[in-house]
Amino acid sequence: RRSSDLTIKHQRLMAYASCVLLLLQVIAVLVSWVWGSVILDTNVSSLLTADGVRWFCSSLVDNVRSPLLIYILLIGLTAGQVKRSKILAGLASFSTLPSFQRKAMTVALWEIAAILVVVAYLTLAPHAVLLSALGTLFPSSFSAFLIPLLCTMAGVASITYGCICGNIRSGSDVFDAAVEGGQMSVPYVIVYMLSAELYSSVCWVWGI
Repeated sequence: RRSSDLTIKHQRLMAYASCVLLLLQVIAVLVSWVWGSVILDTNVSSLLTADGVRWFCSSLVDNVRSPLLIYILLIGLTAGQVKRSKILAGLASFSTLPSFQRKAMTVALWEIAAILVVVAYLTLAPHAVLLSALGTLFPSSFSAFLIPLLCTMAGVASITYGCICGNIRSGSDVFDAAVEGGQMSVPYVIVYMLSAELYSSVCWVWGI
């Protein structure tokens, strides 16, 4: 019940944040119109002009399209697997787990270790393929892949642990867990999209 109450409060917080962002978007539209049309400041573009409406409609997708959106979705999908498998609860009470659950946790941790070994080879070896042209980790292919990598490790370990312990019994359970995680990420996606559009609008209005 406590978890359910926290979820409801969290969803309300996201809803309030979305409403505030929508209100700020409306304010940005009105301020741009007043500043650009009434005050006649040529450095400010109004979102209510033909150019403003054209920009808003044509750039809407580009404004919200970014790696951050993909990261939010990936983290949500992974969180669903972690929640369904109950691997975090297992880690918290590892010393008191039954022997088969401790073996399942050991297998999951070994999987993570194996992935880390492969990543180390791809990043630490001479002329490693995931390094940048200058031989650095940040920025590089590794840094671009870091969040998906962490999600992959958590997802693989969670699915393995869940299958051995019986918390995940079939491929359908894996898919259902991913869907549940996707639903958990929806409030963050909405807040992100509204924030990205508001930021892009402000930048366009003031020519930043």
